Amino acid sequence: MKIAVIGTGPLAIEFAILMHRQDAHVTLFGESQLGGNVIRHSPISTLSMEGKWSEVTTEDGREIAALKVEETIPSLEEYYRHYLKSLINYCEENIEIKKFNVQRVQKRFLSLQDEVPGKSRLEDLFRVVHTRVDEEGEIEFFDDFDIVVEAIGAQAKIFAGPAGGLAINEKFNQNEIYYQLGNDTASELLDFRGTIALVGEGIESASLLLFLKTWLSLDTKNNLYLVQDNERPFEKLCLDSPELDKEITNLIKEEKVLWQKDCREVEIEIENYRLLPREEQIKFRMSEFPEPRLKILTEYTVTSIDHLTDREGLFLTLESPTWKGSDRKEIFTLNCGKLFVLKGSTASYLAQNMRTDVGPLHSEPGYYTLGQNQLHEKGQYLLKEALPNIFSVRDNILSFFTRVNT
Repeated sequence: MKIAVIGTGPLAIEFAILMHRQDAHVTLFGESQLGGNVIRHSPISTLSMEGKWSEVTTEDGREIAALKVEETIPSLEEYYRHYLKSLINYCEENIEIKKFNVQRVQKRFLSLQDEVPGKSRLEDLFRVVHTRVDEEGEIEFFDDFDIVVEAIGAQAKIFAGPAGGLAINEKFNQNEIYYQLGNDTASELLDFRGTIALVGEGIESASLLLFLKTWLSLDTKNNLYLVQDNERPFEKLCLDSPELDKEITNLIKEEKVLWQKDCREVEIEIENYRLLPREEQIKFRMSEFPEPRLKILTEYTVTSIDHLTDREGLFLTLESPTWKGSDRKEIFTLNCGKLFVLKGSTASYLAQNMRTDVGPLHSEPGYYTLGQNQLHEKGQYLLKEALPNIFSVRDNILSFFTRVNT
Protein backbone atom coordinates (compact mmCIF):
# COMPACT_ATOMS: atom_id res chain seq x y z
CA MET A 1 0.00 0.00 0.00
CA LYS A 2 1.18 3.54 -0.77
CA ILE A 3 0.66 5.99 2.09
CA ALA A 4 1.24 9.73 2.04
CA VAL A 5 1.85 11.30 5.45
CA ILE A 6 1.65 15.08 5.31
CA GLY A 7 3.36 16.98 8.09
CA THR A 8 6.69 17.29 9.89
CA GLY A 9 5.65 17.16 13.53
CA PRO A 10 5.76 14.30 16.06
CA LEU A 11 2.39 12.81 14.99
CA ALA A 12 3.47 12.64 11.34
CA ILE A 13 6.85 11.15 12.30
CA GLU A 14 5.38 8.59 14.71
CA PHE A 15 2.73 7.48 12.23
CA ALA A 16 5.19 7.23 9.33
CA ILE A 17 7.42 4.96 11.42
CA LEU A 18 4.45 2.91 12.61
CA MET A 19 3.28 2.18 9.05
CA HIS A 20 6.82 1.69 7.72
CA ARG A 21 7.17 -1.09 10.27
CA GLN A 22 3.97 -2.59 8.85
CA ASP A 23 5.81 -2.89 5.49
CA ALA A 24 3.82 -0.07 3.89
CA HIS A 25 5.44 2.23 1.34
CA VAL A 26 5.40 5.56 3.19
CA THR A 27 6.18 9.01 1.79
CA LEU A 28 6.56 11.93 4.20
CA PHE A 29 5.64 15.35 2.79
CA GLY A 30 6.75 18.53 4.51
CA GLU A 31 8.33 21.76 3.36
CA SER A 32 10.02 22.40 6.71
CA GLN A 33 12.59 20.25 8.49
CA LEU A 34 11.29 17.19 10.29
CA GLY A 35 10.44 18.12 13.86
CA GLY A 36 9.27 21.64 13.02
CA ASN A 37 8.97 23.92 16.02
CA VAL A 38 10.04 21.11 18.33
CA ILE A 39 13.58 21.31 16.91
CA ARG A 40 13.68 25.02 17.71
CA HIS A 41 12.13 24.39 21.13
CA SER A 42 9.71 27.13 20.13
CA PRO A 43 7.34 28.49 22.80
CA ILE A 44 4.70 28.94 20.08
CA SER A 45 4.70 25.27 19.14
CA THR A 46 1.29 23.71 18.52
CA LEU A 47 2.49 20.80 20.63
CA SER A 48 1.81 20.69 24.37
CA MET A 49 4.06 18.42 26.48
CA GLU A 50 1.63 18.05 29.38
CA GLY A 51 2.26 14.32 29.75
CA LYS A 52 4.66 11.78 31.18
CA TRP A 53 7.29 10.06 29.05
CA SER A 54 5.12 6.96 28.81
CA GLU A 55 2.18 9.08 27.53
CA VAL A 56 4.02 11.10 24.89
CA THR A 57 6.09 8.29 23.32
CA THR A 58 5.33 4.99 21.58
CA GLU A 59 6.80 1.55 22.03
CA ASP A 60 8.32 1.64 18.52
CA GLY A 61 9.77 5.07 19.17
CA ARG A 62 11.26 4.10 22.53
CA GLU A 63 12.89 1.08 20.89
CA ILE A 64 14.45 3.25 18.17
CA ALA A 65 15.61 5.87 20.69
CA ALA A 66 16.74 3.25 23.24
CA LEU A 67 14.69 5.15 25.79
CA LYS A 68 13.68 3.74 29.14
CA VAL A 69 10.19 4.69 30.29
CA GLU A 70 10.18 7.28 33.04
CA GLU A 71 7.24 8.72 34.97
CA THR A 72 8.54 12.27 34.81
CA ILE A 73 7.21 14.99 32.50
CA PRO A 74 9.81 16.00 29.88
CA SER A 75 10.40 19.51 28.68
CA LEU A 76 10.14 20.22 24.95
CA GLU A 77 13.94 20.31 24.71
CA GLU A 78 14.33 17.00 26.59
CA TYR A 79 11.68 15.37 24.43
CA TYR A 80 13.56 16.38 21.30
CA ARG A 81 17.07 15.57 22.52
CA HIS A 82 16.37 12.18 24.09
CA TYR A 83 13.58 10.92 21.81
CA LEU A 84 12.39 12.78 18.73
CA LYS A 85 15.89 13.38 17.33
CA SER A 86 16.42 9.60 17.06
CA LEU A 87 13.06 9.18 15.29
CA ILE A 88 13.96 11.91 12.80
CA ASN A 89 17.25 10.17 12.03
CA TYR A 90 15.38 6.89 11.55
CA CYS A 91 12.97 8.53 9.07
CA GLU A 92 15.79 10.11 7.10
CA GLU A 93 17.53 6.75 6.76
CA ASN A 94 14.51 4.53 6.08
CA ILE A 95 11.55 6.53 4.77
CA GLU A 96 11.09 8.54 1.56
CA ILE A 97 10.89 12.25 2.42
CA LYS A 98 9.73 14.93 -0.01
CA LYS A 99 10.48 18.44 1.22
CA PHE A 100 7.87 20.13 -0.93
CA ASN A 101 4.99 22.43 -0.09
CA VAL A 102 1.75 20.42 -0.28
CA GLN A 103 -0.96 22.58 -1.82
CA ARG A 104 -3.94 20.26 -1.46
CA VAL A 105 -5.23 16.73 -1.25
CA GLN A 106 -8.01 15.75 -3.61
CA LYS A 107 -9.75 12.73 -5.02
CA ARG A 108 -8.13 11.74 -8.27
CA PHE A 109 -11.32 11.51 -10.33
CA LEU A 110 -14.46 11.25 -8.24
CA SER A 111 -16.92 13.95 -7.38
CA LEU A 112 -18.17 14.07 -3.80
CA GLN A 113 -21.28 12.07 -4.71
CA ASP A 114 -19.56 9.38 -6.80
CA GLU A 115 -19.29 5.72 -5.90
CA VAL A 116 -17.22 2.95 -7.50
CA PRO A 117 -19.65 0.05 -7.82
CA GLY A 118 -18.14 -3.36 -7.26
CA LYS A 119 -14.61 -2.00 -7.18
CA SER A 120 -11.89 -1.83 -4.58
CA ARG A 121 -11.50 1.54 -2.89
CA LEU A 122 -7.99 1.53 -4.30
CA GLU A 123 -9.58 2.25 -7.68
CA ASP A 124 -10.22 5.70 -6.20
CA LEU A 125 -6.76 7.10 -5.51
CA PHE A 126 -5.94 10.30 -3.68
CA ARG A 127 -3.83 12.94 -5.40
CA VAL A 128 -1.32 14.95 -3.38
CA VAL A 129 -0.47 18.13 -5.28
CA HIS A 130 2.74 19.88 -4.23
CA THR A 131 4.99 22.65 -5.50
CA ARG A 132 8.68 22.67 -6.22
CA VAL A 133 10.87 25.65 -6.98
CA ASP A 134 13.39 25.47 -9.81
CA GLU A 135 15.03 27.93 -12.19
CA GLU A 136 11.66 28.59 -13.85
CA GLY A 137 9.93 29.40 -10.57
CA GLU A 138 7.30 27.52 -8.58
CA ILE A 139 5.76 24.59 -10.47
CA GLU A 140 3.02 22.18 -9.39
CA PHE A 141 3.52 18.41 -9.41
CA PHE A 142 1.51 15.52 -8.01
CA ASP A 143 1.80 12.00 -6.66
CA ASP A 144 -1.07 9.50 -6.26
CA PHE A 145 -1.59 7.39 -3.13
CA ASP A 146 -3.92 4.74 -1.79
CA ILE A 147 -4.00 6.30 1.68
CA VAL A 148 -3.51 9.90 2.85
CA VAL A 149 -2.93 10.96 6.45
CA GLU A 150 -2.81 14.70 7.13
CA ALA A 151 -1.13 15.87 10.31
CA ILE A 152 -1.43 19.55 9.40
CA GLY A 153 -4.05 22.30 9.45
CA ALA A 154 -6.97 22.54 7.03
CA GLN A 155 -7.96 24.84 4.18
CA ALA A 156 -11.13 24.90 2.12
CA LYS A 157 -11.36 26.15 -1.47
CA ILE A 158 -13.72 25.77 -4.41
CA PHE A 159 -11.98 25.53 -7.76
CA ALA A 160 -12.09 23.65 -11.07
CA GLY A 161 -10.35 20.46 -10.03
CA PRO A 162 -11.62 17.19 -8.57
CA ALA A 163 -14.14 17.65 -5.75
CA GLY A 164 -13.78 21.43 -5.89
CA GLY A 165 -10.04 21.52 -5.32
CA LEU A 166 -7.48 23.27 -7.49
CA ALA A 167 -6.57 21.67 -10.79
CA ILE A 168 -2.86 21.42 -11.54
CA ASN A 169 -1.45 24.86 -12.40
CA GLU A 170 -4.87 26.44 -11.85
CA LYS A 171 -3.62 28.84 -9.20
CA PHE A 172 -1.05 30.25 -11.63
CA ASN A 173 -3.82 31.12 -14.12
CA GLN A 174 -6.50 32.36 -11.72
CA ASN A 175 -6.46 35.87 -13.18
CA GLU A 176 -7.67 34.46 -16.51
CA ILE A 177 -10.54 32.43 -15.03
CA TYR A 178 -14.04 33.65 -14.12
CA TYR A 179 -15.19 32.18 -10.80
CA GLN A 180 -18.37 34.26 -10.62
CA LEU A 181 -20.64 36.21 -12.94
CA GLY A 182 -20.01 39.95 -12.77
CA ASN A 183 -22.54 42.64 -13.61
CA ASP A 184 -20.87 43.35 -16.95
CA THR A 185 -20.14 39.72 -17.89
CA ALA A 186 -23.11 39.40 -20.24
CA SER A 187 -22.30 42.48 -22.32
CA GLU A 188 -18.63 41.47 -22.55
CA LEU A 189 -19.52 38.00 -23.79
CA LEU A 190 -21.78 39.26 -26.56
CA ASP A 191 -18.74 41.00 -28.07
CA PHE A 192 -16.46 37.97 -27.67
CA ARG A 193 -15.83 35.63 -30.60
CA GLY A 194 -14.20 32.25 -30.09
CA THR A 195 -14.47 29.33 -27.67
CA ILE A 196 -15.85 29.38 -24.13
CA ALA A 197 -15.50 26.55 -21.62
CA LEU A 198 -18.07 26.37 -18.82
CA VAL A 199 -17.23 24.12 -15.84
CA GLY A 200 -19.78 23.51 -13.10
CA GLU A 201 -23.25 22.35 -12.28
CA GLY A 202 -24.55 25.18 -10.09
CA ILE A 203 -27.37 27.61 -10.80
CA GLU A 204 -24.92 30.27 -12.04
CA SER A 205 -23.53 27.80 -14.54
CA ALA A 206 -27.03 26.89 -15.76
CA SER A 207 -27.98 30.57 -16.08
CA LEU A 208 -24.86 31.32 -18.11
CA LEU A 209 -25.50 28.33 -20.37
CA LEU A 210 -28.99 29.59 -21.18
CA PHE A 211 -27.66 33.09 -21.84
CA LEU A 212 -24.97 31.72 -24.17
CA LYS A 213 -27.70 30.38 -26.44
CA THR A 214 -27.90 33.93 -27.83
CA TRP A 215 -24.13 34.19 -28.04
CA LEU A 216 -23.87 30.93 -30.03
CA SER A 217 -26.28 32.27 -32.63
CA LEU A 218 -24.23 35.43 -33.25
CA ASP A 219 -21.38 33.72 -35.09
CA THR A 220 -20.99 30.25 -36.58
CA LYS A 221 -17.41 30.18 -35.26
CA ASN A 222 -18.50 30.52 -31.64
CA ASN A 223 -18.09 27.28 -29.69
CA LEU A 224 -19.07 26.29 -26.18
CA TYR A 225 -17.79 23.40 -24.06
CA LEU A 226 -19.92 22.36 -21.10
CA VAL A 227 -17.87 20.27 -18.64
CA GLN A 228 -19.52 18.42 -15.76
CA ASP A 229 -18.77 15.40 -13.60
CA ASN A 230 -22.47 14.43 -13.58
CA GLU A 231 -23.81 11.65 -15.77
CA ARG A 232 -26.21 14.12 -17.41
CA PRO A 233 -26.01 17.93 -17.55
CA PHE A 234 -27.13 19.65 -14.32
CA GLU A 235 -28.50 16.37 -13.02
CA LYS A 236 -29.15 17.40 -9.41
CA LEU A 237 -30.18 20.94 -10.25
CA CYS A 238 -32.77 19.79 -12.78
CA LEU A 239 -34.25 17.29 -10.31
CA ASP A 240 -35.07 20.21 -8.03
CA SER A 241 -36.41 22.42 -10.84
CA PRO A 242 -38.45 20.77 -13.64
CA GLU A 243 -38.80 24.14 -15.35
CA LEU A 244 -35.04 24.60 -15.53
CA ASP A 245 -34.71 21.01 -16.73
CA LYS A 246 -37.08 21.78 -19.59
CA GLU A 247 -35.15 24.91 -20.63
CA ILE A 248 -31.80 23.16 -20.62
CA THR A 249 -33.17 20.10 -22.43
CA ASN A 250 -34.72 22.31 -25.13
CA LEU A 251 -31.47 24.23 -25.59
CA ILE A 252 -29.49 21.01 -26.04
CA LYS A 253 -32.06 19.64 -28.50
CA GLU A 254 -32.12 22.87 -30.53
CA GLU A 255 -28.33 22.95 -30.81
CA LYS A 256 -28.31 19.30 -31.86
CA VAL A 257 -30.91 19.99 -34.57
CA LEU A 258 -28.85 22.92 -35.89
CA TRP A 259 -25.72 20.77 -35.96
CA GLN A 260 -27.51 17.93 -37.78
CA LYS A 261 -28.82 20.46 -40.31
CA ASP A 262 -25.27 21.73 -40.93
CA CYS A 263 -24.07 18.14 -41.30
CA ARG A 264 -26.74 17.38 -43.93
CA GLU A 265 -25.73 20.46 -45.91
CA VAL A 266 -22.08 19.39 -45.84
CA GLU A 267 -23.07 15.86 -46.83
CA ILE A 268 -24.75 17.25 -49.97
CA GLU A 269 -21.66 19.33 -50.72
CA ILE A 270 -19.45 16.24 -50.40
CA GLU A 271 -21.72 14.23 -52.71
CA ASN A 272 -21.60 17.02 -55.34
CA TYR A 273 -17.83 17.24 -54.97
CA ARG A 274 -17.43 13.53 -55.65
CA LEU A 275 -19.47 13.88 -58.84
CA LEU A 276 -17.02 16.42 -60.24
CA PRO A 277 -14.35 15.32 -62.73
CA ARG A 278 -10.92 14.71 -61.24
CA GLU A 279 -9.49 17.85 -62.84
CA GLU A 280 -12.21 19.90 -61.13
CA GLN A 281 -11.83 18.22 -57.74
CA ILE A 282 -8.19 19.26 -57.44
CA LYS A 283 -9.27 22.93 -57.68
CA PHE A 284 -11.31 22.72 -54.51
CA ARG A 285 -11.01 21.28 -51.08
CA MET A 286 -13.66 18.79 -50.07
CA SER A 287 -15.92 20.07 -47.30
CA GLU A 288 -15.53 18.64 -43.78
CA PHE A 289 -18.27 17.79 -41.37
CA PRO A 290 -18.65 20.50 -38.72
CA GLU A 291 -18.17 20.04 -35.00
CA PRO A 292 -21.23 20.78 -32.86
CA ARG A 293 -21.08 24.32 -31.49
CA LEU A 294 -22.25 23.06 -28.11
CA LYS A 295 -20.02 20.23 -26.90
CA ILE A 296 -21.16 18.51 -23.71
CA LEU A 297 -18.54 16.56 -21.77
CA THR A 298 -20.15 14.75 -18.85
CA GLU A 299 -18.41 12.60 -16.23
CA TYR A 300 -15.15 14.44 -16.82
CA THR A 301 -12.99 16.15 -14.20
CA VAL A 302 -10.67 19.09 -14.92
CA THR A 303 -7.25 18.01 -13.73
CA SER A 304 -5.00 20.66 -15.29
CA ILE A 305 -5.30 24.24 -16.58
CA ASP A 306 -2.30 25.44 -18.54
CA HIS A 307 -1.24 28.52 -20.45
CA LEU A 308 1.16 27.88 -23.34
CA THR A 309 3.59 30.63 -24.24
CA ASP A 310 3.16 30.10 -28.00
CA ARG A 311 -0.63 29.72 -28.03
CA GLU A 312 -3.50 31.95 -26.99
CA GLY A 313 -6.10 31.02 -24.40
CA LEU A 314 -6.12 28.32 -21.76
CA PHE A 315 -5.64 24.58 -22.28
CA LEU A 316 -7.72 22.25 -20.13
CA THR A 317 -6.93 18.61 -19.46
CA LEU A 318 -10.00 16.56 -18.56
CA GLU A 319 -9.81 13.05 -17.15
CA SER A 320 -12.37 10.29 -16.81
CA PRO A 321 -11.55 6.86 -15.32
CA THR A 322 -12.16 3.74 -17.38
CA TRP A 323 -14.93 2.52 -15.09
CA LYS A 324 -17.04 5.48 -16.27
CA GLY A 325 -17.43 3.68 -19.59
CA SER A 326 -15.27 2.04 -22.22
CA ASP A 327 -16.59 4.22 -25.07
CA ARG A 328 -15.09 7.45 -23.79
CA LYS A 329 -11.61 8.96 -23.87
CA GLU A 330 -9.79 8.72 -20.56
CA ILE A 331 -8.06 12.04 -21.26
CA PHE A 332 -9.51 14.91 -23.27
CA THR A 333 -7.89 18.29 -23.96
CA LEU A 334 -9.49 21.51 -25.13
CA ASN A 335 -8.45 25.09 -25.83
CA CYS A 336 -10.67 28.02 -24.88
CA GLY A 337 -10.52 31.78 -25.04
CA LYS A 338 -12.60 32.23 -21.88
CA LEU A 339 -13.04 29.84 -18.96
CA PHE A 340 -15.88 30.00 -16.43
CA VAL A 341 -15.71 27.84 -13.30
CA LEU A 342 -19.13 28.05 -11.65
CA LYS A 343 -19.37 25.00 -9.42
CA GLY A 344 -22.20 26.16 -7.17
CA SER A 345 -22.42 26.97 -3.47
CA THR A 346 -22.82 23.28 -2.54
CA ALA A 347 -19.42 22.35 -3.97
CA SER A 348 -16.61 21.98 -1.47
CA TYR A 349 -13.00 20.99 -1.20
CA LEU A 350 -12.94 17.26 -0.59
CA ALA A 351 -10.67 17.29 2.42
CA GLN A 352 -12.71 20.03 4.10
CA ASN A 353 -15.91 18.06 3.50
CA MET A 354 -14.44 15.00 5.16
CA ARG A 355 -13.11 16.99 8.10
CA THR A 356 -16.67 17.60 9.29
CA ASP A 357 -16.52 14.16 10.87
CA VAL A 358 -15.39 13.87 14.47
CA GLY A 359 -12.04 12.29 15.25
CA PRO A 360 -9.33 10.96 12.94
CA LEU A 361 -11.55 8.34 11.22
CA HIS A 362 -13.61 9.96 8.47
CA SER A 363 -16.49 8.77 6.32
CA GLU A 364 -14.20 8.66 3.30
CA PRO A 365 -12.19 5.42 3.39
CA GLY A 366 -8.48 6.02 3.03
CA TYR A 367 -8.43 9.61 4.28
CA TYR A 368 -7.40 10.53 7.83
CA THR A 369 -6.38 13.55 9.89
CA LEU A 370 -4.26 13.65 13.04
CA GLY A 371 -4.07 16.43 15.60
CA GLN A 372 -6.70 18.85 14.30
CA ASN A 373 -9.46 17.58 16.53
CA GLN A 374 -7.43 17.78 19.74
CA LEU A 375 -6.78 21.54 19.55
CA HIS A 376 -7.22 23.38 22.85
CA GLU A 377 -7.89 27.02 23.65
CA LYS A 378 -4.27 28.10 23.10
CA GLY A 379 -4.24 26.52 19.63
CA GLN A 380 -2.17 23.61 20.91
CA TYR A 381 -2.91 19.92 21.01
CA LEU A 382 -1.98 17.61 23.88
CA LEU A 383 0.40 14.99 22.54
CA LYS A 384 -0.77 12.47 25.13
CA GLU A 385 -4.35 12.81 23.81
CA ALA A 386 -3.50 12.87 20.10
CA LEU A 387 -0.87 10.11 20.03
CA PRO A 388 -3.28 7.16 20.61
CA ASN A 389 -5.11 8.15 17.41
CA ILE A 390 -2.24 6.89 15.27
CA PHE A 391 -3.10 3.35 16.37
CA SER A 392 -6.80 3.85 15.54
CA VAL A 393 -5.81 5.01 12.07
CA ARG A 394 -3.38 2.10 11.65
CA ASP A 395 -6.02 -0.47 12.61
CA ASN A 396 -8.55 1.09 10.24
CA ILE A 397 -6.07 1.07 7.35
CA LEU A 398 -5.09 -2.55 7.95
CA SER A 399 -8.76 -3.56 7.85
CA PHE A 400 -8.66 -2.87 4.09
CA PHE A 401 -5.71 -5.17 3.46
CA THR A 402 -4.67 -8.78 3.97
CA ARG A 403 -1.03 -9.47 4.66
CA VAL A 404 0.47 -11.94 2.18
CA ASN A 405 2.30 -14.82 3.82
CA THR A 406 5.81 -15.21 2.47
